[in-house]
Amino acid sequence: MTTASVCVPVYNGARYVAARVSSILTQTHQDLQIVVVDNASTDGTRAVLAPFLADSRVTRLTSDKTIPAADNWNRAGRRRGFPAGRMGGVATPAEDARV
Repeated sequence: MTTASVCVPVYNGARYVAARVSSILTQTHQDLQIVVVDNASTDGTRAVLAPFLADSRVTRLTSDKTIPAADNWNRAGRRRGFPAGRMGGVATPAEDARV
């Protein structure tokens, strides 16, 4: 089981999300998973995230339509999309937060 899970809710965060995911991946604790919960971004967020998806620790969930920000955060908080048996502690920093 993964000991740490990090949800990153994002909406049009192309400017910040690469730095956020890179920051998480470079932490000393490596037994983790990152789930980026994309709220139907239209600013290139998907393209920015694409290279990170080659890392098996990174997953992206994408909404087909924009939902209220609170619902997107709740979607992350409810741990949707986390593979069974891979949950440990959970953190949910925004795409522009510093870790």
